[in-house]
Amino acid sequence: VVGVATALAAGSAPVLCGALPARGGCYDARVAPGSSVCREALGGACVRHAEEVTGGPKKSVRVREAPAGCTVGGTNTDNCQTCNVQIGDSLYCSQCKTGFVPINGKCVAFSDSSVTTTAECAKSDGNLDQSSTTCGKCTGTNYFLHKGGCYAQATPPGSAICKAAGAAGICEVCQAGYFKNPASTSDATKQSCIACGDTTGADSNLGVANCAECTAPATSGSGGTAKCTKCTDPNHLMTATDESTSCVTECPTGYFGHTATSGGLKTCQSCSGENAGLTPAGAGVDGCAACTYASNKVTCTKCEAGKYLKTTSDSTSCVEASGCGPSAFLKDDAETENKYMPCGEAGSGGIADCAKCSLFSYK
Repeated sequence: VVGVATALAAGSAPVLCGALPARGGCYDARVAPGSSVCREALGGACVRHAEEVTGGPKKSVRVREAPAGCTVGGTNTDNCQTCNVQIGDSLYCSQCKTGFVPINGKCVAFSDSSVTTTAECAKSDGNLDQSSTTCGKCTGTNYFLHKGGCYAQATPPGSAICKAAGAAGICEVCQAGYFKNPASTSDATKQSCIACGDTTGADSNLGVANCAECTAPATSGSGGTAKCTKCTDPNHLMTATDESTSCVTECPTGYFGHTATSGGLKTCQSCSGENAGLTPAGAGVDGCAACTYASNKVTCTKCEAGKYLKTTSDSTSCVEASGCGPSAFLKDDAETENKYMPCGEAGSGGIADCAKCSLFSYK
């Protein structure tokens, strides 16, 4: 680590932890006056500031730690060319500048022992060279391949991806939020774990956009998409009739949003389904095509074709035309399709105070 803290141009340097600006100069963090301001420097910037000295007792001041990972659109002082691997709240490098490769998300010279001996990063078909920018496989003990780099299973950020290492170069069990790549069972040149929300995926195995937790595809290869089991907030988990899953901000027509009491799982539930086992309850209305949900109850607003919406003081139902009865009449509506209307509802075509009626057509 080079013990030099480089300041910004005079007049633009910020005041750091109560110290005077560096006024455009370069200072050695190991000796005065630099050491009185900065205790540790990295890459030309002060990452750990000295205690503030005043006329009274010394007191601790805020310490800025070096940021993890890389920065999109940065100055490339970290030798990163492509900064796009999301792990937790940080971004890490997937491709480095020529002659460097990603080890634990940071770019290291291809000839460094941490690359060649510890991680055993190599091309998928040979050794690294001065033109290398990524790893094609990682055969070091407890290391695995992820997005062009080698990651250690036992320490961050690799430990956030892999729960248990397997054979050299392979992660055996992925952490929650990732699924095991079916193509990587015994191949160290394949990415072991794929993020549940990674729609690019690897080896034609894909995640689901905005998915937080999932299970691996049933089969590997083309069309192998993970089954999402939980979405990121504020999305709802939508399961289609073919069992494919997606994460949506609003449930489509025919479904309503439901949030489970335990765990807060947000899902889209069918307006017409039994929806058994939900807590709070959310049983649908048979034959319902659109609905709302409030106070643990589904209220149908539109029925399937051929059925009529019947509304009472405490429920809604979708029934056949023959079930109208003498106290109501059938009404066809362009937006809500068909409805049963009470004979006495004047504003909807009925007659005020009418108890029984029949519908007739004008010619």
